[in-house]
Amino acid sequence: MADATFFDERARQWDTPRRVARAEVIAEKITSILCEKPCTDALEFGCGTGLIGMLLARRFGSVVLMDTSVRMIEEVERKIRKVPASNVTPVLHDLTAEDYPGSFSCIFSSMAMHHVAEPDALVRRLGQMLREGGLLCIVDLDEDDGFFHSAEESFSGHHGFSHNEVFRFFAEAGLRDVTVETFYRDEKTLGGDTKPYSLFCASGVRPTVESERKLEEGKSEL
Repeated sequence: MADATFFDERARQWDTPRRVARAEVIAEKITSILCEKPCTDALEFGCGTGLIGMLLARRFGSVVLMDTSVRMIEEVERKIRKVPASNVTPVLHDLTAEDYPGSFSCIFSSMAMHHVAEPDALVRRLGQMLREGGLLCIVDLDEDDGFFHSAEESFSGHHGFSHNEVFRFFAEAGLRDVTVETFYRDEKTLGGDTKPYSLFCASGVRPTVESERKLEEGKSEL
């Protein structure tokens, strides 16, 4: 996972108008996918200041907002006290380094996967944390030329992902009904240069034992 110090230093100034507006669009996209699934509880991986998680919290009985940055989690706690939101639990934890107990009917993440050294391993772990029929929904950067993070000297993550790559992560994690689509386009200005970027939304479902049994029976009849 990316160095949490970078996010610690920026947590108090993180919620810019641009990020807030983008979070609202992302939350709406995730909501449109959730409407098709009976999700009762959720985990957000890489929640940051809770911009998206707090918008989605009312859709669940309980939500765990997880991040590796102490200062980001402090911002989440501040928002919980302000709302208040008794169904939201902030958790300081590095899921890429250590398992987290429990399972969820929904796991979502936004703009976090490109900071993870082994995104395929992350998707596998998240998939394993889903209950049968549970939904995984990940929003992240479409593959770019590195401009998006060019101002961050310490950045060591991925410059986005291709749709084929993301589809493979989900498929290899054993998820079904996988979809990957670009849904958001914007521009970013750095050092006087402005370039476009886009975000994809990927989703997949952990199959039930019964659905897998029927799939295998169908294959055997071919």
